[in-house]
Amino acid sequence: MILMIVFGVLMGTLGVFYEIVARRNVKNVNLRDKVCYVTGGSSGLGLALAKELFKNGATITIVSRRVSELEKAVSEIEICRVNETQKVFYVSADCTNYQETLSAIEESKTKTGEYPEYVFTCAGASYPGFFIDQDVSIFEKNMQLNYFGTLYTIHECAKKMVENNVKGKLVLVGSTLSMMSFAGFSQYSPTKYAVRGLADTLRNELKAYGISVHLYLPGTILSPGLESEVRTGYLIFFENTTFLQKTWFVYLIEPHETENH
Repeated sequence: MILMIVFGVLMGTLGVFYEIVARRNVKNVNLRDKVCYVTGGSSGLGLALAKELFKNGATITIVSRRVSELEKAVSEIEICRVNETQKVFYVSADCTNYQETLSAIEESKTKTGEYPEYVFTCAGASYPGFFIDQDVSIFEKNMQLNYFGTLYTIHECAKKMVENNVKGKLVLVGSTLSMMSFAGFSQYSPTKYAVRGLADTLRNELKAYGISVHLYLPGTILSPGLESEVRTGYLIFFENTTFLQKTWFVYLIEPHETENH
């Protein structure tokens, strides 16, 4: 239990430090009439981001699977309107499907009149569990969403930016688990390491086209995904047997899935 508390304090401190550094280095960006494209935009981080973009005058397309959640999200975003020219649209698509991703980007272009200048890949999922207890299909599913779901969107949007001479920004969402990991997240952390590797590569490669690439590494976020994970998943911690008699502390309710894509 002591180690669990220390671990929580350490992660919280790292998160605060990261936010302070990030905020000090942020530049004011004029988003009025800019077209933004947000995957996973119906809830959680994606929805919160879409609201902030709209508050700053952007026109937005949010992408997710469930139409009912998208319609509700659009209503919430509309409350943040700051001018009459900006618009908010939604596209129902599965980011893990390459063809649906291509169609979603084209549908967004039809609705907004242009390809996005700002792209944010917020779609993601976590399926915590012990490595040997989980079926390989869980690892494949997580990689398909967290990595390939990001890759499909970034690849197509980057191509369209280059073809149309758009000097845009691509923002990939990783995690603190893009930098380190621990028990219970062997199916999740590698997918976020992959996202980090993609961002690091593209940051150099796409400079030639005037496209800037950014990587966001959030810690724990209060969201529907987290609530589901805590309610129906695992919280797993190691305890050092040199100091503590108990070797594992496991809070386990039942297998689950937490998705936003």
